[in-house]
Amino acid sequence: MLAMWLCFWGHAEPTLLSSFQIVAAGDTLVHRRVKKTARTKNIINENGVTQNNGGFDWILEDVAPILQQADIAFVNLESPTDPDFHRPIRGEVFNAPVDFLGALSTAGFDVLSFANNHSYDQKSEGLVRTLAEVENREMTAIGAGRSCAEAKKIHIVKVDAIRVGFLAITDLLNINENTDVDTPCVYLPGPKCQKNCTPDRDAIWYHIDENALISDIQTAKRQVDVLILSFHWGIEYRTKPLSLYTALAPKLMEHGVDVLLGHHPHVLQPVVRHTRSNGDEGVIAYSLGNFFSDMGKKYGMYPTSTTRGKTRDGILLSIDIAVYQLENGQRKITIPKLAPIPIWTENANSNDNPQIRVRRHSTILKEDPSRKAFVEKRRQAMSFIEGLSD
Repeated sequence: MLAMWLCFWGHAEPTLLSSFQIVAAGDTLVHRRVKKTARTKNIINENGVTQNNGGFDWILEDVAPILQQADIAFVNLESPTDPDFHRPIRGEVFNAPVDFLGALSTAGFDVLSFANNHSYDQKSEGLVRTLAEVENREMTAIGAGRSCAEAKKIHIVKVDAIRVGFLAITDLLNINENTDVDTPCVYLPGPKCQKNCTPDRDAIWYHIDENALISDIQTAKRQVDVLILSFHWGIEYRTKPLSLYTALAPKLMEHGVDVLLGHHPHVLQPVVRHTRSNGDEGVIAYSLGNFFSDMGKKYGMYPTSTTRGKTRDGILLSIDIAVYQLENGQRKITIPKLAPIPIWTENANSNDNPQIRVRRHSTILKEDPSRKAFVEKRRQAMSFIEGLSD
């Protein structure tokens, strides 16, 4: 790629300004038995204070080293964390203990998307409280805010001299409490769908106003060198993205997105490289799958269906990004390494002692080589994800 640039742009070799790593995870679903797992692992000192974030550290400890060594770690926060409980927990209405956020911070996460269909599960008050609790743990939640301007605001992380920007958006909500631009708000792509809506269960779906979204992306890209877009989209459990999204994603990349991180289907969808017309390299991840959940409690091997994925398979997407400066002052981006690290949500399938946690394939094999056939089966099911690592 650098040789092509030299041929196209002319003379001097590009100057490397910075090279850094982003690691991205998918959906965090803090179901009842996930909470029960944490409670059984909670370590409390003599003063009654938890020593491991309410036991949630145990759930994440196998993947924490990967996240901690990254320059930036990202995850989709699929639950409010509101101690005041503005809505009872039931079915599709979630709420997680604030200790969970402490565990995310301890594990190494920096940026959390809170633009998803569960943003209003604890009403507007819960959304605002969640933002405050995230900030108290020195992380940043994007895609939701105390106003629509805050929800749409780009979050900028400095890595050396490079500005890395984050935006987050969702095209579906379970509950719509976007009432006014100056009240708590989630970043939506357009008006509420009235007909011919995506058949995603009973969620409220929003049309994507491409012109407005592209304008927002162009405005954001002018402020940063690298732009990361988190998009909560798609149909649950399907391994192939809708044609709507496969048509939209390249357009968003051409207008300034460098890495597009998709989630919501709760299963893996393709991760592909994208090269813009100007030569910049990027990545589109249509769905990162679940980071962890209590989905797939009763788990068999893969079915004959090729359209429905498994909710306990996921990846940590490790992306190395290099930013160069050309002789004419322009900046160019390459992706020298793309390494999806396969993970598996372990689940003891016990109501009394569920033992739910995130596991790397490599750790599973290290601890129990007899599970080689199982891990190979998992990797076969992920064969459409290029470059599986670890």
